[in-house]
Amino acid sequence: MSAKQNLQRIFVIFGVSFLILACSLFTGAAPEPTATAVPTEVPAEYPPTQTIVPEKAESAPTPTEEIVANLPTATLEPKMADTPFLITQVTGYYDDFGDYRVIGLVKNNSERSYDNIEIEIKVFNVGGDLLHTEITNPTMYILPAGQTSPFDLWVYEDLTGAYHIEAEIVGNSVGQAEQTPVEIRNVLLTVDDDSDIHITGEIYNGTLDPVQIDYLAGATFDAEGNLLTADSSTVLGRYLDPGEVTPFRITMTSPVEGIANIASHELFVNAKTISPEGFYDFLIAETHETYVDSYGFFHLVGEITNNSEILLDIELVAGLYDEAGIVLDAATTGLPVYALAPGETLPYDFLYWGPVNYKDGFFDLADSYSVQWDPYWTWESNTVYVTVPVNEISADFDEYYGTFIGEILNNTESTLNGGVVIISLYDNNGALVATNYEMIFDEIPVEGTAVYEIYLDIDPTWDPATLETRIIGKGELP
Repeated sequence: MSAKQNLQRIFVIFGVSFLILACSLFTGAAPEPTATAVPTEVPAEYPPTQTIVPEKAESAPTPTEEIVANLPTATLEPKMADTPFLITQVTGYYDDFGDYRVIGLVKNNSERSYDNIEIEIKVFNVGGDLLHTEITNPTMYILPAGQTSPFDLWVYEDLTGAYHIEAEIVGNSVGQAEQTPVEIRNVLLTVDDDSDIHITGEIYNGTLDPVQIDYLAGATFDAEGNLLTADSSTVLGRYLDPGEVTPFRITMTSPVEGIANIASHELFVNAKTISPEGFYDFLIAETHETYVDSYGFFHLVGEITNNSEILLDIELVAGLYDEAGIVLDAATTGLPVYALAPGETLPYDFLYWGPVNYKDGFFDLADSYSVQWDPYWTWESNTVYVTVPVNEISADFDEYYGTFIGEILNNTESTLNGGVVIISLYDNNGALVATNYEMIFDEIPVEGTAVYEIYLDIDPTWDPATLETRIIGKGELP
């Protein structure tokens, strides 16, 4: 993979509760706000996406349902019961790490919402001996009337000989669920070089009120409708004002033998109307730069400045798009510290991507990116840091990374709870090109020191001699 260099640089001031910064990855091109564009139709070669809409169903009084599966078959004929729930599928498999995973689907067949649904999983061998039993819950903690949710269970003990699975509803509570419709668009399913499955896309709030995305999950199926994989998403922005959008990614580990017969996928979302979030004044990304390091990992780096009078803990969300506006990947990141001080500027790096990092050549499809903050995970912080001296002992580079070793000194009048050291590289134009940090969790006594050792992955085409190193040391006050 080769990184596209020389990104457009723009300034953005946050004077509203939510903002998307979108930039072209082509040199000299004007920024295109891909993430806020008119919905783009998904090309025919992409698997279809289904947005779940609650449907009415007949209610029944007794919340108990059991389903039995013989492995490895995932096509099941559920044992019907007089129940508000229907477990439609359950199966299990070993993943690439040797862990055993049980997945399934449960539907609320009633006209009311339920929460705290407990599903008892039992795994047997071919002789009927019980190998493992455990309680799990649906991905959707609150399951509205008529909706379906995946469920899963990771088993880390040895289940050699697993053959037969039973899944039974053993508990639930009547819940309250307000459903607000949202639009899912610009979706793509990608299988990476490790056979893991990624579903990426956007969630658009087309209502007149703010919405909160409580749960988002996905599942894949073969041509006969048998469940292959299922999981939930933690990579998305959870708060959307009217007309706003967030990229998302759902990553699913595949069976150890891989997945070769995915025919379709389905998305499950719970969103609700909420009160507007507050406003924060900060400036994001004077510049953004991208590169692919020697290990093939994609980096999107920038800086953020707190223009408010309060300490802020900020969560950021980024999306990567192809020329048609289809979401190729999404990532989230926090800042190196839990509190960005008034007037302070710090760097960040989106590093933990999905298929962009694990599918060879996938980054070459990228045309633009977006960066936004998530009000759901952004709040006023109580953590207080002070700047402390940093003594750099050595800084060495090879073709893969730079290694920075040194120590920070507690020159305050109290013991520090810990600290953080931030290393950043800047080019000749003063643009941030790379950054990393190390958290120090041990207490640092007055006049005491703490050693840091930071590895900073670099673009193998860079000449480190042309880059400026900047080091920031922070100590956390009690």
